[in-house]
Amino acid sequence: MKKNTISSSDTIDAKLLKKLKIINKNSKLLKILGAGEIKVKINIEADLISKSAKEKLEKIGGSILLKKK
Repeated sequence: MKKNTISSSDTIDAKLLKKLKIINKNSKLLKILGAGEIKVKINIEADLISKSAKEKLEKIGGSILLKKK
């Protein structure tokens, strides 16, 4: 993996986003929102996801794993 890039084969989670300094290192929860466009099939692990984000992700063939609270 190149510095500051995310491969479509990576599972996108809070740990990866903190490592790449995309989110604050002190963030407790990761919520995926539906703003924007998803063009590549991706796999996400998060605490919460909006309805529109889930629909976009499933439409492209990606997956979401919601953590248990």
